[in-house]
Amino acid sequence: MSYWKNYRLKTAALNVLAESSEDETEVVEAVVENDKSDLQDTDSSDIEELDSVDSISDEGLCNVVSSDSETESDSEENTSNLRESLASWASKHNQSKYCIDELLNILGPHFNDLPKDSRTLLRTPKTIDVIEKCGGKYINFTLKQGIMNILSHKSQNFPDNILMLNFNIDGIPLFKSTGTQFWPILCSLENYTPFIVSIYYGNAKPNSIEEYLEDFVTELNELQEVGLLFEDRTFTVKVNAFICDAPARAFLKNIKGHSGYDSCERCQIHGVYKDNRVVLNSSEMCAPRTDEEFKEIRYVGHQFGSTPLLNAGVACISSFSLDYMHMVCLGVVKRLVLFLKKGPSECKLSAHMISLISDGLLSYAGKLPSEFARQPRSLNEIERWKATEFRQFLLYTGPVVLKNILSKEMYTHF
Repeated sequence: MSYWKNYRLKTAALNVLAESSEDETEVVEAVVENDKSDLQDTDSSDIEELDSVDSISDEGLCNVVSSDSETESDSEENTSNLRESLASWASKHNQSKYCIDELLNILGPHFNDLPKDSRTLLRTPKTIDVIEKCGGKYINFTLKQGIMNILSHKSQNFPDNILMLNFNIDGIPLFKSTGTQFWPILCSLENYTPFIVSIYYGNAKPNSIEEYLEDFVTELNELQEVGLLFEDRTFTVKVNAFICDAPARAFLKNIKGHSGYDSCERCQIHGVYKDNRVVLNSSEMCAPRTDEEFKEIRYVGHQFGSTPLLNAGVACISSFSLDYMHMVCLGVVKRLVLFLKKGPSECKLSAHMISLISDGLLSYAGKLPSEFARQPRSLNEIERWKATEFRQFLLYTGPVVLKNILSKEMYTHF
């Protein structure tokens, strides 16, 4: 084995021996002489390199000790980089506290400077500023901080310096036995993981839309007017869309709910009450709603009043997308299938037909590819079907299992 492959290991051993020896020079000479004996089979170039080592003296030992201190410094720097890499990995992949603690226990004996607890590694704050607001508790994490976290890793992916933001606001019940719920404001930038802007906790939704959106609207206004400075680059911030379900849209825009006579968010149609429900007659030609008229609060039957989103320049008609999941999957499709099972006599199917449809659906269970989120279930469990199951029935399995059961008129309508 060549001398130089073991040189660093022998240097470290040299320092340890020198500390315990009364005559450091003797230790140096002994180690060098021992190294010479290892080079009997090496070529002349290696021997020439070794001759330069023969000149090691007290001054040479000082250089070795200095090199050892530099090695320790490099080791500390490497450990620091390792901590940062581990913290970044844990945050990126949303690792649990137990998983991170287990990893630190494995790496601890090899890297003494690593912490033993994930909270130290991730620098988890010990206290959070929670304020009483809107009839509950409220925390603001700020929109700017969330955007900066993404730019710190992905700023090169925005060469045009334009940030298009999507927002989602909705209520999340925590338990079935109580009314406690979260109302977070979420933001997504391009295709990156959404982050929390602020979050509200209470026994009901916020009792004041003005208070709830105050911090969010103020910060959004500032970012849109001034922009965001990051690494000598000024990014332009724009609102792309608000993605919410119907109740959340009504709450944010301060408008009538989806069951109201003037509930349509796209046109000025006025509904009629028929068969215990409000019906919007699509055959009528109605004027479309516009962002300008909404901002001027001209829709008296549709709007209760102004909304704080107007203060941030949000286009409350064009920036709010309609909710496909509730309107189509859990709305129209669910009602069609329920009509087939237990609707009016004109469309209600017999128990035998319902059984044939269910058998047809179950025949595909376990055979659909992994791209499908759920496998088919029978119509006896339709009350527990999820939105993805209604979408699957509408686009894929429904046209197949209904083909030879429904009449031609009903099948064409479906």
